[in-house]
Amino acid sequence: KLFIKEIPDFAPEALRRAMPELPWDKRRCLLKLGISPEHAEIYVTEPEWGSYFEEVAEILKDAKLITLASNYITSELEVRVSAIELAEVVRMIEAGEISSRGAKEILKILQSEGGEAREIAEKNNLLQISDREVLRKFVTDVIKDNPKAPIQFLVGQVMKKTSNRANPEVAKELLLKVLDS
Repeated sequence: KLFIKEIPDFAPEALRRAMPELPWDKRRCLLKLGISPEHAEIYVTEPEWGSYFEEVAEILKDAKLITLASNYITSELEVRVSAIELAEVVRMIEAGEISSRGAKEILKILQSEGGEAREIAEKNNLLQISDREVLRKFVTDVIKDNPKAPIQFLVGQVMKKTSNRANPEVAKELLLKVLDS
């Protein structure tokens, strides 16, 4: 007698290797990365987005960056852009080089025209100003013009004077430092 499991192609291990990843296994792996159950469900039910997310996650490797990338994939992308360029956008956000608004603008351009994220950010003046020395002059002017204004108003004024290019966290930090001295 010949048993099916004795045929090498039908051995349990060979069959396991040949099977695609099952949805519940994929879902479990995705949730381990720290993304929301809703995002995991999208990646399980829409395999083309799932493989795209995995490609981006492989580039980023960091859980916090992977979660951020997932948020942009599920909320901002109508068509896939280069995984490398999406990863670059996420890294630029994390480094404080661009704002969320800037990231959305870059992704819009990447979807319609393609290109390189950093180049698009530079060409469209989307890089944030985080240089404390550059921002200090704006901070000083804003405080001089509005000495009694609340901090959020002052941050808004710095943003206005820099055409929304100031890094708001750095601006707030500088404003508090100047006001406390």
